[in-house]
Amino acid sequence: MDSDNKELFGYLIDNKVLVDIKNHRLISLSSEKAIDEKKIVGLRATMMRLLIYVLSAEPERIISNDEIMFYVWDSYKLSSSNQRLWQVMQSLEKKLIQFGIDEEFIVRVKPSGYYIKHQIVTPLYYFTSSM
Repeated sequence: MDSDNKELFGYLIDNKVLVDIKNHRLISLSSEKAIDEKKIVGLRATMMRLLIYVLSAEPERIISNDEIMFYVWDSYKLSSSNQRLWQVMQSLEKKLIQFGIDEEFIVRVKPSGYYIKHQIVTPLYYFTSSM
């Protein structure tokens, strides 16, 4: 297989949660029930872009609020603000915690930005045909 023909499918977080990029959802892979007993949770487009952006950053790199707002909101012609970033990040963190992900997975570095614990994140790829 030609590695140039691989595309990102999603991410595996702590061997517990599959991030399905195409379908904008989180899927619990744990045999234990999630706190609210949901195994699949859909994410809105902005929240999914935010999650993908922080998961794709270099390990342990602090991503500035301005950088996140530009790539998640502004480049999609959406209005960004620190308040909006904080609200969406809080909501995202709650969803991940419901699926058993440690509440310290996404770390806020006041006032500059966020970083995540990459040691528990695995990118998942699929191969496309070269025809």
